[in-house]
Amino acid sequence: MGERVHPSDGDNGRGGGRSQPRARILPARSLEGHLPANDNPVPPGRRLKRLAWMIVTTLGVVLGIAATVVSLLH
Repeated sequence: MGERVHPSDGDNGRGGGRSQPRARILPARSLEGHLPANDNPVPPGRRLKRLAWMIVTTLGVVLGIAATVVSLLH
């Protein structure tokens, strides 16, 4: 009897204990942590880097086209 009780309790306790908190924690994190995750840690840096690279590439393209036009005219 003791051998049957321990494995069943261990399996149910482990499986239920692991699955239920994960199911509860993930939605809580996704709902509560979703907005701050987008607002605070990553996007400002990514947005600044993207804007910087977009400006640099745009200036490079414009200057390249201008140089090509000037060289063709002269």
